[in-house]
Amino acid sequence: MRASAMRRMAARLGLNYFEAAIPRVNLEETPFNGLTAARNVLEGQRCGVVVIAFDCQVGEGKGSWRRTVIAAQTHEDILALSHSIQI
Repeated sequence: MRASAMRRMAARLGLNYFEAAIPRVNLEETPFNGLTAARNVLEGQRCGVVVIAFDCQVGEGKGSWRRTVIAAQTHEDILALSHSIQI
């Protein structure tokens, strides 16, 4: 269900969808540096900004945790609440 929703969102936004792929983003010095799995990867450009979103798992077994990560490559803090981009 999540995969089909992410696939529809990617199509609607003109982004590339990858069911299971390591996203092309530098995760060094982030809590996601040790990710062990990534799914539902969306990559592309919106309003001239490179964006990547993906679901991931960090660690293995009972100590692992899952998150959805959204990243944008820009010189500005476009993910701050004071800014918005129509997607």
